[in-house]
Amino acid sequence: MARCAYCGLQVLIDKRGAAFSYIVPYLIDRAQAEGIFNRWADGPRKAKDLRAKAKMTYFEPFYFPVYLFRRIVDGREELYFKVAKTTIFPGFGQIQIPAGELKFFDAKFDLGGVATIKPDVEMSTYFDWLPGTPVEQALVYIPFWKLEFGYKDKTYTVIINGSTGETWDSGYPERYTNAYIILTVIAYFIFYIIGTISTFIMTIASSLNYWYIGAMIILAIVALVLPVFVLGAVLIARWF
Repeated sequence: MARCAYCGLQVLIDKRGAAFSYIVPYLIDRAQAEGIFNRWADGPRKAKDLRAKAKMTYFEPFYFPVYLFRRIVDGREELYFKVAKTTIFPGFGQIQIPAGELKFFDAKFDLGGVATIKPDVEMSTYFDWLPGTPVEQALVYIPFWKLEFGYKDKTYTVIINGSTGETWDSGYPERYTNAYIILTVIAYFIFYIIGTISTFIMTIASSLNYWYIGAMIILAIVALVLPVFVLGAVLIARWF
């Protein structure tokens, strides 16, 4: 990286040329990022008490580098974004930038003390893999919030895009699923018993009135199915 002595613009120097640098300003502040995290923690697959028991240990902003490639493909202009820094988070390669939010990264841009991550992947790495005719290539810094939290002796990481609100995570404590298995097994045996009872009743149908047979079946179903709903309500209240 170098800064132009005349305009103050950051310029990326690559072994196959130079590229201008852009930056996307933060559109999501700390309070909004916290709200996004809370909604993420309340997701249907997350542990029921995750939001209440998560202990935040790290909550800081940073600018992450990606490469922008503007190309003409089949007569149309296409944009491609590729990571300029190795990362363990899947999906970073499909980062999108809001239209019109790119700013020149020059000396006039105030970072506000936010750190910028240095690229460790050369831009030329992607040249041979991109389609079409090149029009522009640039380095773009995208704003992110990094959150780390502890839950039951484990640490998890959530990354929030500071311009779009999109989230990535390193994993999360999942909602308890054994209750579903228990309910499924119980329901299977109950319907098996109901089927057995119904078959038995029908074998003696010739010596009984049909209304009596129907009443016996209904009573059997109520007596066996009602406990399942009660147990289900208890399990849902406990784990869900």
